[in-house]
Amino acid sequence: MSGTVTRGGLAALVALALASPACSAAAQKEGRMSEAIVASRLECMGRFCLQVPATYLRKGASFKFGMLDLEEVPLATGDGVKAFQGLWAAKLQAITAMRKPTVKAEDPTGRIVWKGALGPRFEAAMYHHSSMQEIGMLAALLEKDGQALSMETDLGFGFKEDVLKRIAVVAKAWRPRQDREAWPVAGLNGFYLGTSVIAEPAYGGEVAYVGFEEAGSHAKLEVSTEDVVEPETKGLMARLGEASMRAGLSLAGAFSVVRSGKRTAAGEKGEELILKVDEGKKLSFAWTFPGGKDDPDRPEIVVEMETSSENQKEKLALWDRVLDSLKPASKL
Repeated sequence: MSGTVTRGGLAALVALALASPACSAAAQKEGRMSEAIVASRLECMGRFCLQVPATYLRKGASFKFGMLDLEEVPLATGDGVKAFQGLWAAKLQAITAMRKPTVKAEDPTGRIVWKGALGPRFEAAMYHHSSMQEIGMLAALLEKDGQALSMETDLGFGFKEDVLKRIAVVAKAWRPRQDREAWPVAGLNGFYLGTSVIAEPAYGGEVAYVGFEEAGSHAKLEVSTEDVVEPETKGLMARLGEASMRAGLSLAGAFSVVRSGKRTAAGEKGEELILKVDEGKKLSFAWTFPGGKDDPDRPEIVVEMETSSENQKEKLALWDRVLDSLKPASKL
């Protein structure tokens, strides 16, 4: 999966404080574009949805369900069977290409040890992705209704059957969005990707990340959720202070706090931190909920946004609208 936006967390706030001055032209363009911030669209990721400004486009995403890495893969228009076969052939070719001519004979990297069909337009293969003999990867590709889903995970080869059962569960529960279908699906306790959903309740091993970027201004919005066994006990301010000290910065000199404190979103009591950074030229927003202890129904949630500091009151209002719109998908 690719994209220009990546999850940054608290380390990104410190990096932003050290960044070079923002481009004034980009800031001016952001000011002009932000006049349209009232327009928005509903975006879903994992088990949550929120309203995203219409000018912000998806630039990166990653998903994990039941410990499987998932990716929606577009199919070429036309012959669906041929397009699917082409995708799977390309995947197998990419696996074998991992084996370089200079590799030692005993190194299994790039060797496919098993492959087979799990159903119509549903293929899987187990292969070595490193020099380790007993550990490898299992990859699968499934097509439904003109869309494909890639599933992949690392495994000990002795657990092949268990992983195949997990893949079968996901495959049965996954379906693409239908034309003009209401999204999210009312009352469905599902895990949303981009244009598809896994209609299964949470049972652990879930991660969702989506990044958005506004063309021209490069303002960013990132949302991530992840199951946690032990929630983080330190608050945003405490962690930011520790990170800034490790970076050799003065907390007061590197950035200024615009707003901080407890705040509820998506029905969870989290913490908000808004900073003015980069010599006062940028605003950095963050809200986090540490998650419930070993509770897949209450994952850690992180929402972050970065904009120029121009029209600060307007940017704060935009942030409030975005964060207040965050809701569990099953309750929309």
